[in-house]
Amino acid sequence: MKTLLPLLLPFLLFAQAYYIDTQSGLYIADEKTQPKLSWSDGKEYCSSLNLGGYSDWYMPSIEQMVRFEDRTNTKTFLKKELKNTHRYDYWSSTPDAMNSEYAWSQGLMYKAYNHTHNKDEKKYIRCVRGEKYKKPYYIKYKDVVVDKTNHFMWQDDVNASALTLDFDDALRYCENLSLLGFSDWSLPDIKTLRYLVDTTRYTPAIDPAFKHTAIDGGYLSESFYEPDYDTDDEFVEAIGFNHGIDGHSSTDEKHYFRCVRKLKPTKKKVSIQVFFQYDNAVVYIDGKKITKLHTILDDYQGTNSIELTAGVYKIEVKRISRDGKTMIYGSRVINIQKGTDVFVKVLATQKR
Repeated sequence: MKTLLPLLLPFLLFAQAYYIDTQSGLYIADEKTQPKLSWSDGKEYCSSLNLGGYSDWYMPSIEQMVRFEDRTNTKTFLKKELKNTHRYDYWSSTPDAMNSEYAWSQGLMYKAYNHTHNKDEKKYIRCVRGEKYKKPYYIKYKDVVVDKTNHFMWQDDVNASALTLDFDDALRYCENLSLLGFSDWSLPDIKTLRYLVDTTRYTPAIDPAFKHTAIDGGYLSESFYEPDYDTDDEFVEAIGFNHGIDGHSSTDEKHYFRCVRKLKPTKKKVSIQVFFQYDNAVVYIDGKKITKLHTILDDYQGTNSIELTAGVYKIEVKRISRDGKTMIYGSRVINIQKGTDVFVKVLATQKR
């Protein structure tokens, strides 16, 4: 017990001051007295905070704050473990790419929603510690985009930017969609749809991997919105990708939509070999360094076998010329669904 006490003591003393989110690994501050500050003062507050014996706190990005949400908790719309929450706006550390005088905040008045405000405005502050937000790794393949970080596959065909339907018809469209051999598509909930917002961009506020995005209207979610006034109309939440700001729409109005499917884990493995025109090159899969090439033929080089589960992958091969001035590069996206051996030829190009 004596050996465990030093490890348990910070948690026991500050059990009500922060919450550890097991999914993200983030420590989320939950102070009883939360400051209300401008954006710059809020960032400074978090960087100076000493809480629970830790001094490496920072103000979270808006993408991290989305992960705090719990739509079933209508009291605060955040994880129930966060006991001390004001029903107002909280600053994020994310600046507004469209206007440098503004930054993103998370509102909690009638729902959890994202918006931008002038940095001089005072809003509540909630600090976090742990790994900082990294953008999702996207792969464009034919009429879909695969989010390898959050494990989603998104529709990205012409209809994703050209077709508008009302809520019920959009639901049916996604339920009946067959794309890339998959038929388990659905209309995303608002939290999943928000994953697509790239706050470093605008017009459109989405990663360039997506080739079909309309900016003249909103994209529907399957999440219903309860207005703060009496009405017989039904509303659903939506996002406009001109800027990435949340909104809502009547279920009778026609809007854009983008279907999604959750990637399902598979134990099936396949063996691949990659061929490239130059030796001494390095193979990357989904941005991660995997192996060096070994010469096995006169014209092309191949890796040792690499085992992968079924799915979509981006293969990149890089080699620096002997004079160190030229990058010899090639890339290819593959979709592995069946088979035990896959041979991939990656064409080489030179870039100075």
